[in-house]
Order: sequence, then C-alpha cells, then structure tokens
Amino acid sequence: MLIWMDSMEFAALYRRQRFASLAAEESTLMQRLQQVRIEMNECVPICCLPTEILAAIFTYARDPELLSQVCSRWRSIVMAYPELWTFTAVIGQSASWISYRAEKSGNAPLNIWLEDGEDEKLPSEFTAELCRHTDRFKNVVAELIPKNMRAFAKLFKRRWDRLENLTLTVPDPYVIPPLVDLPHSASSPSALQSLDMLRVLPKTWTDVSFFRNLRVLSLCADRIIASIAPPVASFIDALQNCHLLEQLHLLNAAPKPLSLDITEHPEAHQVAQLSRLKYVQLFMNREVDAAYLLAHLALPADLQLYLQVEDDRVVRDAPIGPLACLPRDCSNLDFIHALSDLTIDCSHTVTAAVDAKAVCTNVQDHPIGKHPLCYEVHTATYKSQGQIAAFRTTVRRLGPCFRHGVLRTLSFIITLKLLRSVKTEEWKDAFSSLHCLQEIRIEDITPSAQRNGHGSGRPEHPKRLLLALTASSPSSIVAPSLDVLDFMNVDPQSFASIDAEISACIQSRTSGRADEDTSFHVKINGSRWQASS
Repeated sequence: MLIWMDSMEFAALYRRQRFASLAAEESTLMQRLQQVRIEMNECVPICCLPTEILAAIFTYARDPELLSQVCSRWRSIVMAYPELWTFTAVIGQSASWISYRAEKSGNAPLNIWLEDGEDEKLPSEFTAELCRHTDRFKNVVAELIPKNMRAFAKLFKRRWDRLENLTLTVPDPYVIPPLVDLPHSASSPSALQSLDMLRVLPKTWTDVSFFRNLRVLSLCADRIIASIAPPVASFIDALQNCHLLEQLHLLNAAPKPLSLDITEHPEAHQVAQLSRLKYVQLFMNREVDAAYLLAHLALPADLQLYLQVEDDRVVRDAPIGPLACLPRDCSNLDFIHALSDLTIDCSHTVTAAVDAKAVCTNVQDHPIGKHPLCYEVHTATYKSQGQIAAFRTTVRRLGPCFRHGVLRTLSFIITLKLLRSVKTEEWKDAFSSLHCLQEIRIEDITPSAQRNGHGSGRPEHPKRLLLALTASSPSSIVAPSLDVLDFMNVDPQSFASIDAEISACIQSRTSGRADEDTSFHVKINGSRWQASS
C-alpha cells in the first residue's frame, strides 16, 4: 500500500524518529556517566572508608537530606542509620517536617534546637508535635523569648526520660528571668547530667531526684533579682543531692544575696558535701555573698575556684578583697588547705584603679584553668573604698584562711603604696598562723617615674614588714619556718638606709639555729643581702 506524504509530514516523522534515537543515545550516555561517577567516587579517599566510619562522620551533619543527594552509597547509608535523623528543630519548620524527621530516626534519642525571633510566636501545632516525642529527647537547646519559653516549658509536664543535657536561654538581657518548672522524669533519679539556664530560673528546687545525676549546673543572669532568686537554704538543699556534680557556675542568679547592711556573713547551719566538684565559677554582688555561699559547701582539695565581684553598691567598711570572699572558717574548703603557693597579684592596679586579682597557684595543672583560685573585681568598689582597704583586708585574712593549710610560698606583686599601707601588727597577726611558710616574695611594680619622685627614696614599704618579722625573743618568732624574704625589682642602693632593720630581723631569727647556711636571709633582686660597711 502506497502512502502519500507531503514534505511537512515527512519532516515531522523524521524529527520524531531522530528524537527517539537521541533519547536512547542519551540514556546510554547517562548510564555510562553514572558508572564513571561511581568509579570517580571510589577514587575519593572518604569513599574508601568503611560504612560504619562514614555513618559516624555523618552524625555531625545537620541535614541528612543533603547527604542523601551526594551519591547512591551515601544515600543508602543515610537511610540505613536512624540516628542520623535525630532532628534539629528550628521554629518556622512545619509540624509535618518534625514528624518526618522523627519517623526517620526510628527510636533513636532526639536532639532538638529551638530558636525564635523577637516577636515570633511558638505555633501550637509545632509544640503539639514536639509533645509527642519528649520521652525521646536527649539533648535540648531552647533560645526563646520569655512568652515562648513559658509555652515551651509546659512540655516539661510530660515524660523526659532520656534527657541528658538541657540548655534554656532567654536572649534579651533586659527582661526579668522567667521561672519554669523542671522536666518530669518517670525514672528516679533523672538521667539529666547538664543543666544550663541563662536568664531563666527553676520555679522550685524541691524535686530531689532531678539533681542526683547532674554533673554540670549553670545558672546565669545579667543581674541578680532578689525577689526570684532562691534562698540559700533551698539552694543548698538542692546541691546536697548533687553527689556527682563536677562543675558549678553561678553568675548573678543564685542564691539570694544578703541584705546590703550585712558586712559579715551569718553562721552556716548546713553544708553540702560535693566531693566530686572540680570547678566553681561565682559572679556575686559582694564578697560577703560569696563567703556566705562557700561557708555552705564542703569542697575537695583538687577544686578550682574563680570569683568575680561586680557591683557598684558598696557598703562602707565592708570587707573587700580576694580573701574576703572566703568564709571566716575555711575548715570545709580542702582546696585552700592544699595550697602550697599563694600569689597576691595587684599588677592590674598600676594603670587601672578598678582592677585587682589574687591568684593561688599550685604545682598541679588543672584541666579547666591554670589556677586553683582566681579572684577579679572590675567595678567602682576599688574607686569608692580603695585598693589599700582591700589589700589590708587580704593581709588580715591570711592567718584565718590558711592556718590549717600547708602554705609554703607567699608572693606579692604589688605597688610601693599598697605594701607600706599595712601596719606592723597586721603583718605580725597574719604570719603568726602560717607555721609552714618558708618564703615570702615581694615584687615592686611601682612605675619608675613614681618611684624616682617618691620623696627621699627611703624604702618605707619593707620596714613595717621587717619589724613584724623581727622577734624580741626566740619564743616570739612568727612564721617559724620562714627561710627567705626576697625583694625583687627594687633599687638595691636604697636598701642601705634600712641596714639596721634588716640586720636586726636576720639576727633575731637566726640566733639559735645550728646551721647558718639554712638560716633566715634576705635577698635583693636575687642576691643575698650583705650589710653595708
């Protein structure tokens, strides 16, 4: 049968046949390209890794969907490991998206991160979907405005049996921290190991089982609000159940501060035994508040303590300074008794009259910080009351704080003005309880311009110290184990004017010692002092 076709019909048929031929050729090329890409992937080092190692690497990825689009092997791995789908939930995602990720993750513990905008409301369907999975939450970070934080906290009424790490943050520093209930757990004690609350506080501290597995407790705020801060008694009751606690961070959040008219802390009627505690960080209104809290804590010998006082409201004649942060009776602070070296570092006060720092150094290096004890103040405290009052308080507290300890080396990095402000009797009282003290080091950091223009140049700063160490009789020697009094960064010529005081001090402390080579001596810039002729 002969079919007649005009030229246009013939051209259309040719194009269809040609298209089919090209499509078949494209399919062949695509298959070949896919095979080439597979072979190329096999040459990439990461693709040579075993499936188990790749899956472990993928756990650090935020979005498994993207990983599944890289290659067929990666997709098969992503689909085969439910733990890769533990989701990160950000407000703005739909409830179906959360449901999809939760389904893909099987029964694996879930990690969740919530973050909202300034005026964004937490959708009810969003929280409803989260509510279905609270018993699977393991790590939760929620950074929400107060109204959303309260809405999210309603989920805490459900079971959170797997929860290990909880971080709650209100981003606005100018709002009053909202009070929230703590998550409920059917298991006792709770699995929670880390609780970090920034500008958020627990509504109650009576859930004893909630704290029993805590390793890290962090309560932080920009300023302490007495009306919502927990009383010391309630806070210590909670800490008494934190037998496994290793880190404690309290920044203007707890406990409730003492009244401003109180300059000496009351007696502590209960003490929390925290034998595993390794690090304590305290930001307090006043030194007396820190001392009152520490009076309630039995702290181990290998502890590190960081203290910062930051408040302009200062009561006249209140004790200030690093050792004023310690309780009157330090018998419960083993880390103080274990210190062998103490450095009072006032080097920051040379140029800035509002800084002071005391550091206690020990031979042992610690994992979190360098020093077992560090104290800083950066406020008007030192403007209104002065570094002199703080330093004299520090000297007066040396004896009470370290009388039960093994302090061997005492160092002062200090200005001429501060050192000569301490009275002879204050030095003597400080040293009378330091029976293990072997060396006193004093480094003068007075700027050269001030030092050269200081009157006649007579070095008055060590004179009172020398008089305190001078014994009227062998039975009246203070710091009986003291061997070395070392002055550094001083003008040796100026010490000639106090030869008599140095000689009297040495003579009174060396008389009766059998070995003159190990007797008490004074060093000037590293060299043993010799009386001028």
